[in-house]
Amino acid sequence: MMPNTMMPNHFFVDENGEDRFKFKEEDTHSTSAGSGCDSSSCAGLGDSPGTWNREPILPIEPPPGLSLPAVSQRAGQSLCQFRPPPGLETFSNVLPTTITYSPQGFRQEATKIFRELKLHKNVGLAVSQVRRQGVPHDRQAAEFADLLTIALEETRGPARRVCVAFIGGLTKAFAVEQCILGLEIFFHEIYEDLRIEVPDLSKRIASELLPTLRPLLEAGDFDRVAALQVHCFSLKRWERK
Repeated sequence: MMPNTMMPNHFFVDENGEDRFKFKEEDTHSTSAGSGCDSSSCAGLGDSPGTWNREPILPIEPPPGLSLPAVSQRAGQSLCQFRPPPGLETFSNVLPTTITYSPQGFRQEATKIFRELKLHKNVGLAVSQVRRQGVPHDRQAAEFADLLTIALEETRGPARRVCVAFIGGLTKAFAVEQCILGLEIFFHEIYEDLRIEVPDLSKRIASELLPTLRPLLEAGDFDRVAALQVHCFSLKRWERK
């Protein structure tokens, strides 16, 4: 018995003898009523064989309970753009461009910045977070003194050194003169009470704070800060006598 070598009736060999198959034009371009497809219901139907078997583009439906914005028109097709789910905001709304400063709000934000800084240890990120708070020029000295107090109160050495490095970075977020004024506020108004809670406060300043500030300040400015520390340390020794 001879094997059946007949080709399927929907393929044929090109007249030029090329060894390839093609669809019959009469089948692919049929627009009869029984085909179930016309120019308006089938998308992507064209003369190119690569587009003959494309699926129709179905309209996008919103999830249950969600509404859709206005429909935009593109190439005769209705395209929908989803809104964020309820309770979620777009990225532009999560990070406001401006923040209204208040002492209480800044203190809460500073506590959060210190807590996160001890985890990620990214001083640059912490400094940028402070800069984004928009502290007014006339409040920078007072805020610098408060931040310095929080940093020096830290009992764990590695975490405290990261916080002190952050204090040095504030010279790039605040005006340098305001930072120096903040150091003066710290030594004149905070140092005496803080050293009761932190017995080795003078050691922390001499071994951690001053080496951090030395390369960040001009020579004259650093001498002013160092003189303040020496004055407070001398006063402490005089009181012990």
